[in-house]
Amino acid sequence: MKTVLPLQIALLLPAAACAQAPARPTDAVQRAVNTITETDIIHRIGIIAHDSMGGRGTPSEGLEKTAAYIAGEFQKFGLKPGGDDGTYIQRFPITQQALDLSQSRVRVTNGPTWDIGPDALLLRGTVPSGGITAPAVVAVASEQGINALADVPVAGAIVFLAGSGRSFSDVLPLIREGNPGAIVQVTTSSDRRWQVMRSRLEGTRWVKGWADFGGAPVLEIRESTLAPVLE
Repeated sequence: MKTVLPLQIALLLPAAACAQAPARPTDAVQRAVNTITETDIIHRIGIIAHDSMGGRGTPSEGLEKTAAYIAGEFQKFGLKPGGDDGTYIQRFPITQQALDLSQSRVRVTNGPTWDIGPDALLLRGTVPSGGITAPAVVAVASEQGINALADVPVAGAIVFLAGSGRSFSDVLPLIREGNPGAIVQVTTSSDRRWQVMRSRLEGTRWVKGWADFGGAPVLEIRESTLAPVLE
């Protein structure tokens, strides 16, 4: 009996601690909570979502109007400003990016030169202004090939990722871990999907200052476009 008692106490202590009543909010916090009503929330959402605010694109006049409205509400509430220069707003840098496909091309050593034109999409990352010169490696996204990627020398290389049986999203992180110079995703996209992707990715992009676009650029090219170049 004496040897069991200490064990029983050790087991009961956590249970006793978990059974303690949660701390009650202070009167000030409770009064603040009581001021939040469904009607008030709907009213504020309606102001921000109204057409007169002009949306919240980044950057845009509408975004500035929305930020000014929220800052004004913070001031009414008596909140302490923590933004730039003692204000309620903190600004962040953004970068404007555009891929000039008309000036983009692929040169194969002792082989053809391919003017990419509109046949490639930049999915993420940025391409250095001086281009990328590196050996090419072909990786196949399949159940059998995914486990063999560790043996593929992708460091600094231009990796052409093709195949089926595994989604590219599963394989891309494994290839990126190998620090390649660039990744070219070869797909069999239909004309319709390709046009949809082009409409989404073409033109100028605004990249937020904290966004992680480091590492190798990732491009998508249709197999029917790339095949003649590699023959």
